[in-house]
Amino acid sequence: MNAGITPPDDTHMIRCPRLGHMISFSYCREENQGLPCFKTLDCWFEQFPVEAFMRQELTEAEWEGTFKKSS
Repeated sequence: MNAGITPPDDTHMIRCPRLGHMISFSYCREENQGLPCFKTLDCWFEQFPVEAFMRQELTEAEWEGTFKKSS
């Protein structure tokens, strides 16, 4: 379902601004009670097309609940 977009494997780590240590994308994908961390797009956009990947992985309700900013 990801149309050829491959997320980084668990050997690729970045520094998490919330936790202050290195984490893998798999952690970010499920950090929020099985849903992605709200910062996932901000943290991973330089690594791969994370927004396109997440839009294909999440339902519209999950996307809205995770990434839509409240006004």
